[in-house]
Amino acid sequence: MRKFLFLAMLFVATTATAAEVTWLRYPAISPDGKQVAFTYKGDIWLVSAQGGTAKRFTNHRAYDYAPVWSPDGSKITFASNRYGNFDIFTAEVVGSPAKRITTHSNDERPWCYSPDGGEIYFSANLQVPAGSRVYPQPAWQHELYASPVSGGRPRLITEITVEDISFVGTNGDFLYHDRKGGRESEWRKHHTSPICRDLWICRGGKHTRLTDFAGEDRTPRVAPDGKTVYYLSERDGSFNVYSFPLSDPTKITRVTKHTTHPVRFLTIADNGTLCYGFHGDIYIKEVGAEPRKITIEVADSDQPAPRPSTQARISRSADADVTADGRQIAFACRGNIFVNYSGAEENTIRQITQTVELEEAPSFAPDGRTLIYATEREGIWNIYKAYPKGKKEDFVTAEEIIEEPLFKGNTVDRILPQYSPDGSKIAFVEERVRLMVMDVATGKVQCVVDENFSRGGISFRWSPDSKWIAFTANPNAHDTEVCLVKASGTEKPINLTQCGYPDATPRWVMQGNALLFQTTRNGKYLHSRLDGGTETVMILFLNRAAEERFLKSKRLKENHMMLPASERGKELVVETEGISERIRALTSSGGAWGDVAFDDQNQYFYGLTGGRLYRLDLISGEKFWYKGKVGGKLKWNDSDRTLYVLGGRKVVANSNEIEVIPASGMMTIDREADRRYIFDHISWIYKERFYMPDMHGIDWKMYCDAYRPFVEHINNNFDYAEMLSELVGEANVSHTGCFYTPPKNKRHDATGEMGLFFDWKYAGNGLKVDEVIARGPFDRSDSKLEAGDVITKIGETEIVAGMDYYPLLNRTAGKELTVSFRKASGKQIEETIIPISRAALDKLLYKRWVRQSAKEVERLSGGRLGYVHIERMQHPNYRDIYLESFGRHGNAEGLVIDTRFNKGGRLHRELGVLFSGKQYLRMERRGVFFNENPTDQYTRPTVMLMNEANYSNGHGTPWTYKALGLGSLVGMPVAGTMTAVFKHKLRDNSLTLWIPTITYRDKEGDPLENKPLNPDVKVENKKEDLMQGRDAQLEAAVKTLLEQLPNNPKARW
Repeated sequence: MRKFLFLAMLFVATTATAAEVTWLRYPAISPDGKQVAFTYKGDIWLVSAQGGTAKRFTNHRAYDYAPVWSPDGSKITFASNRYGNFDIFTAEVVGSPAKRITTHSNDERPWCYSPDGGEIYFSANLQVPAGSRVYPQPAWQHELYASPVSGGRPRLITEITVEDISFVGTNGDFLYHDRKGGRESEWRKHHTSPICRDLWICRGGKHTRLTDFAGEDRTPRVAPDGKTVYYLSERDGSFNVYSFPLSDPTKITRVTKHTTHPVRFLTIADNGTLCYGFHGDIYIKEVGAEPRKITIEVADSDQPAPRPSTQARISRSADADVTADGRQIAFACRGNIFVNYSGAEENTIRQITQTVELEEAPSFAPDGRTLIYATEREGIWNIYKAYPKGKKEDFVTAEEIIEEPLFKGNTVDRILPQYSPDGSKIAFVEERVRLMVMDVATGKVQCVVDENFSRGGISFRWSPDSKWIAFTANPNAHDTEVCLVKASGTEKPINLTQCGYPDATPRWVMQGNALLFQTTRNGKYLHSRLDGGTETVMILFLNRAAEERFLKSKRLKENHMMLPASERGKELVVETEGISERIRALTSSGGAWGDVAFDDQNQYFYGLTGGRLYRLDLISGEKFWYKGKVGGKLKWNDSDRTLYVLGGRKVVANSNEIEVIPASGMMTIDREADRRYIFDHISWIYKERFYMPDMHGIDWKMYCDAYRPFVEHINNNFDYAEMLSELVGEANVSHTGCFYTPPKNKRHDATGEMGLFFDWKYAGNGLKVDEVIARGPFDRSDSKLEAGDVITKIGETEIVAGMDYYPLLNRTAGKELTVSFRKASGKQIEETIIPISRAALDKLLYKRWVRQSAKEVERLSGGRLGYVHIERMQHPNYRDIYLESFGRHGNAEGLVIDTRFNKGGRLHRELGVLFSGKQYLRMERRGVFFNENPTDQYTRPTVMLMNEANYSNGHGTPWTYKALGLGSLVGMPVAGTMTAVFKHKLRDNSLTLWIPTITYRDKEGDPLENKPLNPDVKVENKKEDLMQGRDAQLEAAVKTLLEQLPNNPKARW
């Protein structure tokens, strides 16, 4: 009867208008081989295996994906983010409301049913056993669980990360592919590296590797005979279907021969029919037949309701400018340009541009009648100008705004336009490396700073007299400097600061006779070059007369900083001789400064720091902090004597109050047009910014043309980010992909955590405690809870055997919660705790893992060695390493440096220096040793641990360690991922595109990208060892270092 109803539905559907659809993902063939479930536009659909008109299986605003059939074909399980995270749901194929199976607020994904159909197997990051040594990595590490089809408490199958499992027989053995690390995009293609997935079998709890191809082997599927394994592999260049007999995995046969694009999502029916996805479509391969695409249509009446446009609130940004009279403010918001009045009584906003392309960097002409800005129209950045049609109208009131390109037939990128103060010239940046100046009257353009001087990005400001441009560049290929160039282009640029520390953000003051800039030269500069350090605002006097006026004002406590009337209007004098001596600090070193400015009388210094506006009286030294949080750019307007904070605030001269510049309104966003534009934007910017001009030899245009048609078949950002990741994944490079960050909602689930390990083997009522996690909610001096106790109630609800207790912890983090437990004696105790968030628990679990490692090193070495783990290559981690190396482990004979699972950052140079110390002096007091030189470098022997999950600088740091000959590398090979990434926020800010932009080359000229790093001592942690609490890699590191101690030349003398 069920078959008849389904076929009848298909027949009825054919009488309606239908259209072929594509970008069909996660196909799964039914056990009888007659139907296919798949994901399209965020819902699950069903279609005949012969093709035809598909019908909805789910219809929800949430994103539903990854359908899995029950063995009898009566149910489909899938993942959905209906409560904010991805939970497991199941529904009857004949029609029934979807039932929620899992309830924890971490994501879950289903893989299959148990052979008897009684349980659903899925992955989730919930909790490993207390005795396990599996690394706590919430971003990608997850355990395998099984839940009853009716719902209930999950049952832990294994804490090892296993994916795409397929059962072998009915005794619980299963195939899977592994996941060795998590930073690499799932959709990357063509790489051969240690991070690539392999196929394994788990028999009776023992894990055995089946394939060892250097590239990707994924998605194993056991044939109905139980003897053959089908799977996906890139062993011939592109993902295809392969097979081997389970008895001999070396006898591999190629099953499909697709080219150019990857085969994905392999499933198999009980009759041996294979089903998979290929380039947005679904293919069927019956036994003995060639693969065939099934044409799938969706009736127009059944298409998801279109959501072509939405309304969004207009909000100000710091990307703004104000007219010389202070009346109008132009600003960019979500890629369009708007203008509104600055007065509090006027709240009218005018949208100047209405395009799907990006517009940014608005700049007014001095008369306020013309506005220029950069725009990415026609696939390349150009400069446009806009002006009101009527001579007496402004931008807000004009009936018509006229737009014109400044450069017709534009073939190079032109961005960051700025009018000169007199309006005669426009400066802009060409191809992001050249500073150009255009004469407004003639249209003539000339280069004033070329790429050989700038060496990268340029930021700049015009001088008040329109004759000079101050800018930031990197002329010495070391760090940024404050530089100066004549706008005429007749003279070479001048490096004003000539400092090894970064100097940046020049701002003209004192009628153009001095420059403010920001520097770390006087602050606590972080020589790791991470996080910037503490900054000082300094003033550089371009001539001696300006410096003398400044010093006279300070000495006499009178304002003499204004130019004498007789000197006004004369050409600016720049005296390069002795200019480095004419630099003085205006502020003490502190945090970063967002922007700085003087008022028109040169009496007040204004600065944005720490989210607040600061004022310093340069004559009296009086300091004042304005109330309230504020940020943006600063611009002083002489005409209305007002400091504008270009983010929606202003301060009238001598006022102690910040005024809000109102801006409220709504704008229409065309989501479909947005996605078309973003695709074209990515197809351009990815090629332009990619670190290798040849893009690894791929035909980028061909791939863009191949993926562009999918945009019309996507209505959500989950699918969109996945499609874009498939596209850029063709480049075979790390640090790539498009990533979607869904919006957060207070109504979403958020499971509170009690900070406890539970005994997974306990089957009685309640929850048996295996360990109280240090620094967790129960780790208090007055708590009586300890290992062996049983949690009996959470709140007022008793915990019975098999009960899913996670709903009782939903949204409890930070709130008081009553928990009852039973001691071994039978005594019942009730305590009140404050649960923590999952993110807080993850930090505690990481610290616990590090403590365990340190104790193991101490035990194995007999207290001779110390241990540090480097989670990330960032400044706080450097401080932790320094603290531990010279503090807790200061008397150790050597140090085990553990970089396993490192997520990256940039510390390779700094750690190379830290651990390359060689003693050259011994310090004694009355014959007793008390120190050595160097004191800030580690001089004792070390060994470095690494594994396949090291990423980015997690590869660069061990590479540096080996290149400098600092010690032995122990562990497993690391993929070549030492590449710098540009994380590009797209027009839709929920989407971020990763573009690898900078490569590192060794002395042979080879890029480190895609070049694996091999250890000196190769040791693989067996999965069984990790589950039993053993870390063989750590043991090998200790053994290796102890063997080096007696004869190591770095030993103290």
